[in-house]
Amino acid sequence: MYLNRNDFLLQFSQRVLDTKTALFLVAGGTIDAGYPSWKDLFKPIAKELGKNIADIDDYYKLAVFERQ
Repeated sequence: MYLNRNDFLLQFSQRVLDTKTALFLVAGGTIDAGYPSWKDLFKPIAKELGKNIADIDDYYKLAVFERQ
């Protein structure tokens, strides 16, 4: 079901007021709380594989990297 912007805002606002919503913070929202970034998490793996973390832009590829 498609909602136009105004209908969405009205329904969403009502659900917030009825406490029927939840807030999810992702993509860096936890860094300010002191948790590490993806880059910081993968630094030790990159080092062990002889890679420079500054040269890596796809952490998934690093996680599944196989030594040749």
